[in-house]
Amino acid sequence: MAMDTNKGYTSKQVRAVLGCGKTKFWEMVSAGEFPNKYYVGRAIRVPKSDVEDYKERNKCEV
Repeated sequence: MAMDTNKGYTSKQVRAVLGCGKTKFWEMVSAGEFPNKYYVGRAIRVPKSDVEDYKERNKCEV
């Protein structure tokens, strides 16, 4: 997934990376899982670092 490092992921990109749906994404936003989120107009952006941190915090040990 190509992305300019100066821009955050869109909600659609975050959902694709994490494999979740719209409802789950917005539940995570409301729960504060992406503390550095920001808005461009009405569109939300989530920094790549927040997504990577979320993935690291929620790894399953096998």
